[in-house]
Amino acid sequence: MSRIVSRIASQISRRDFARGAALTATAVALPAAAMVTQPDPVPLPQTAAAVRPEISAEVEAKYNEVLRRHGARFNAVQKTEVRRQLVPQVQGLEKLRAFALDNADQPATVLHLNVEKN
Repeated sequence: MSRIVSRIASQISRRDFARGAALTATAVALPAAAMVTQPDPVPLPQTAAAVRPEISAEVEAKYNEVLRRHGARFNAVQKTEVRRQLVPQVQGLEKLRAFALDNADQPATVLHLNVEKN
């Protein structure tokens, strides 16, 4: 088993790992339990009313992309929930984008796999 773990660890890049983690997080946030289609647009929730226009535009773009890809799987309540969850995510992205990084900046932590040798 340790050979399998070390072989997999040597074949996966940080970019692939991050992509897989992001897809997994998206899959958890967007359950495919309901298969009812509601093509009517859902208005922004009240908490998003005080959001800056550029954030609202990004939320709307991401929401439309989610509906384009997975819209047939959601009912009206789930669509509202998706939009509500996008607002804090986009606000968090704005904070991340505001942090200045250079290309030479190294990651603060690096993933180290501890493989047991049997």
